Amino acid sequence: MLIGIFIYPGVEPIDLATFGVLSMAKRIRPEIELRTIAPHGGPTVLSNGLCVLADYGIARAPRLDVLVVTGGPGWIDQSREPETLAFIRQQAASIPVVSVCTGAMLLAVTFTLLFSPHYAWYFAWLVPFLCFYPVVGVVYLTCACSYLYFAHWPPTLSEGLLIYGPCILILIVEFVLRGRRQLETRHADPIAA
Repeated sequence: MLIGIFIYPGVEPIDLATFGVLSMAKRIRPEIELRTIAPHGGPTVLSNGLCVLADYGIARAPRLDVLVVTGGPGWIDQSREPETLAFIRQQAASIPVVSVCTGAMLLAVTFTLLFSPHYAWYFAWLVPFLCFYPVVGVVYLTCACSYLYFAHWPPTLSEGLLIYGPCILILIVEFVLRGRRQLETRHADPIAA
């Protein structure tokens, strides 16, 4: 089983922990092989300046069984790279593609909202994700969930709206503003240094 870990400039070094976890799994399942893949093979500088040698560039990547996409501040630039998007799309058509960091945050919040927990402390599971990817709407949600201690279970519609309504509105506004900022950045005039 060949697992590719996709890295790129600006990846959070902690996302390479995926490599460590999977190397531990290799002790139990020796057939697991791990390879790093980057937009271009060779040296790849992560968000803190750590340089990692990617085994392959996306043009010469071997046939994978699973692709793990890492996260970090560099994901914004990578999401604009046609070669990267084509590579991930091509892999997703035939193998499982999973994500850590930014993608994991999205999954955690989605499942927390969909499966509304019974106890406020369940929302504590979102706090580690907030350390890596602070989102105002999720900060609100983790704070507002303390209201569950005073509500009867299951909460009435009005009690649920008190917790989830503002959270959803804040998330919508926050992502609209981020999208607008990204558009402005893309269309900004370069400044000569």
